[in-house]
Amino acid sequence: GAALDEFPELREPRLARRVVREIVLHAPSGRTATIPLDAGIHVFRRRELDSHLRDCAQRAGAALRTVQVTGIARNGDGRWEVSTASGTFGPYDFLVGADGVRGIVRRTVASRTAPENLSLALYAYVSGVPRAQMILKFFAGSDGYLWVFPRVDHLSIGICATRPVATAERLENDLRRFMEAHYPEATSANPHLKGVGFDLPEVAPIFEDHVASHGLTDRIH
Repeated sequence: GAALDEFPELREPRLARRVVREIVLHAPSGRTATIPLDAGIHVFRRRELDSHLRDCAQRAGAALRTVQVTGIARNGDGRWEVSTASGTFGPYDFLVGADGVRGIVRRTVASRTAPENLSLALYAYVSGVPRAQMILKFFAGSDGYLWVFPRVDHLSIGICATRPVATAERLENDLRRFMEAHYPEATSANPHLKGVGFDLPEVAPIFEDHVASHGLTDRIH
């Protein structure tokens, strides 16, 4: 509700969305707590939302430059200059980095992520489950959590924990047990989630689309 009031651009009726009305927290003990959301959380398709906000910014006077950024640096006045394949732009008073944890902005202005702060994550996009609850589950002996995030036409179900604690096998077992207990229809609707290990050929098109839509192609090897 507050975000829609502050950013009325999000009320655009042509933007497809899914409204989450409650969050369910699962404790390691198995107890749960449900938090109702009167105004709801509006979930959009990232690509459509990005495109819409970009169009709004341009209508408000922002200049869009479709170029590859190769470097950033402060000049003698402390202002920012941006180097690209097409030349240098700036100087600018402010620099806002939205290019990810491995992007140029973070590599330039921040130190490397410490190994103990790195996480291991496993997730899948699950279709055919028409639920709109947001779920967070916590586990004993783990600093991570499992999530179920409704998207416009599917669920994002995953689990993560920091590397010193997590192993891929443990994460997969915890995720699979939760899905079998709470989302039995998910495995029947998504055969790539059955058996030992995720069937990568089945999920590859979804993963590749995710990578492309988030601009991660040149950061995954």
